[in-house]
Amino acid sequence: MLTGNGKNRWVDKSLNYIIGRSGRAGGTTEHSIGDGAEFDHIMENFVNVDVNFLKYPEVVNLETLTDFKPQPTTKLAERLKFDISDEMIGEIERCFNEYQPKKDDVDFAATIFQDFGKGLIKKGKCSPDAFVQMAIQLANFKDNGKFVQTYESASSRFYTNSRTETLRTVTKDSCAFVNAMMDPNSNNEERLKLLHKACETHGFNNRMCMIGQGVDRH
Repeated sequence: MLTGNGKNRWVDKSLNYIIGRSGRAGGTTEHSIGDGAEFDHIMENFVNVDVNFLKYPEVVNLETLTDFKPQPTTKLAERLKFDISDEMIGEIERCFNEYQPKKDDVDFAATIFQDFGKGLIKKGKCSPDAFVQMAIQLANFKDNGKFVQTYESASSRFYTNSRTETLRTVTKDSCAFVNAMMDPNSNNEERLKLLHKACETHGFNNRMCMIGQGVDRH
């Protein structure tokens, strides 16, 4: 999904959608013209239209279809044919050969977490974003045995032509929460209290970033 085979990602384009044979879909974006939230909104709109507005044939009918034809309002995808010079062919091969070892070096794994979602986190009086950030801090400490500076993008879209501000995840309160989680003598009541405090601090810092009071780019 991320790298393709080196031939089917158009990184000079602002946005690519990739749909695999299994039906799984994803996208790659060119970051200079926009941030993740904008592309997320586009993808969310696609999913909304797919789920709530498009009508598909029943599965039984789909199994009998062998020839898909364009409808009056649609057009089937067409393969693009390019006129390429010998010089360009050589350059493409050079880039492809340079890309391959970099692609092969990418190691990416994703976990689909279904135990609970943002609804349960909100019932616990925590911001879902802050909750996840504290979980990341705890996981990192368990893995590395220390705190490291962590970047999270905070939107500053209240301002014309704005982009983002750096939201610093590591705070005294986040460290206190992690230390309590790692301390076998700490009880769950104390840990929960420190989690709420860390999430409140994270939310406050996020709001400061949104109104131009961050520490990195204001």
